[in-house]
Amino acid sequence: MLTMRYIESDGKEMVKEVEAVGRFPASESITNSDYLVYWNTDGQGCEIHDGTVYVMNENGKTIANYVVSSDWKETK
Repeated sequence: MLTMRYIESDGKEMVKEVEAVGRFPASESITNSDYLVYWNTDGQGCEIHDGTVYVMNENGKTIANYVVSSDWKETK
C-alpha cells in the first residue's frame, strides 16, 4: 500500500491511501502533456492533470514525486 499527497495548483491538498501511481506520456494525452493515474484501494483509476504529487511507502519515505500540468503543449 502507498500513501499519496496531492497538492493542486490552487493550493488544496489531499492525502490518501492508494494501490499504485503511474505517469503517462504526453503522446497519450489530448493536451500533449504528461499526466498521472492513481488507483484507489478499490482498483478504480483516477487521472491527475495539474499539480504536485508525492508518493510514500508504508514507512513514510517519499519514493516518487511528480509535477504535472495540463497546459497545452505545441507539437514540433
